[in-house]
Amino acid sequence: MNSQPPPIGAATSYEARLTLFEKVRTFTIEGPRIRIEEEGRTTEILLSDIVDVRCRYYPTRSQLNRFECLLQAKGGMKVKIGNQFYRGVADFEDRSLDYRKFVVALHVALAKLSPNCVFHSGVTKTSLYLIAAFLIGSMLTLAFLILFLGASLPGFAVVKLIILILMIPISIKWFYKNKPKKYRIHAIPTDVLPPKGS
Repeated sequence: MNSQPPPIGAATSYEARLTLFEKVRTFTIEGPRIRIEEEGRTTEILLSDIVDVRCRYYPTRSQLNRFECLLQAKGGMKVKIGNQFYRGVADFEDRSLDYRKFVVALHVALAKLSPNCVFHSGVTKTSLYLIAAFLIGSMLTLAFLILFLGASLPGFAVVKLIILILMIPISIKWFYKNKPKKYRIHAIPTDVLPPKGS
């Protein structure tokens, strides 16, 4: 079995827009660099300058299939790439297939040009603990409201409680996929990438 990384192919591009406040950005892996174009402005980062990559599953209420790849270069420059393309309020286009191809191509390029880069999956330990504390606090508040206020809750509050209850399985899935860990460059954990067929 050949353990050599595949050769870097022709330029690989991916277009992203994460939020209302962000312009459309085109990421292009070309030779030894990644080029980021945004409304006539171009930024280039040498792949050899990328020191940290973090892939994570990061859903929200309106984006249940959201994945992100965070890059950090020497000097502290950070770049976020996501699989959901913002089109309007609560309207996101799922670009999982292209995102997955781009992230895999980026890893192939980094294997060749930045062998000392560190790869993480999931969130940071600090984020995990803060989110866990928030969720536990929310669930305890929910339990208190149900036990002590019960029938006196107004209709809107009941709807919010139902939504919180329905979010429990999503929270469990999120914790399972986002445990912080390191991975080898050619072994991206499947938990932090969209499925191949999506």
